[in-house]
Amino acid sequence: AVVGGPYTEEPGAVLDVPNQTFSIPEPAAPRFYRVLADRPVRIVNIRVEGNRLAVRYAYPQLKLHSAAAVGGPYSADPNAALDEVRRTFSLSEPLANRFYRVYSDAPVRINGLRVVAGQLTLDYELLP
Repeated sequence: AVVGGPYTEEPGAVLDVPNQTFSIPEPAAPRFYRVLADRPVRIVNIRVEGNRLAVRYAYPQLKLHSAAAVGGPYSADPNAALDEVRRTFSLSEPLANRFYRVYSDAPVRINGLRVVAGQLTLDYELLP
């Protein structure tokens, strides 16, 4: 009932995985919702359908971009492997200096960078 919670499971929720939606009975009073998942997810739309609400969710789109200079130009790095569970990008250590940024439709920050056995790993976090 309040944005800070507490949040509880919605008993009448019906999950539609292919369409990334939940259908829930329309509440009698204003409610706040969040989706609990094994990886970051955000609610992108809520609409009324008859006497139910359709809550559409999406996973943030993430790509690692790199450039030879801090001012760019940046472009998607095709060698970067995304691990959404560990929230990392991994790629071979570059031969020359590179600058990195995460391109996303959600706020994100690079938290750390490490090189182990020629493998570069960048840790990131999704911001609220």
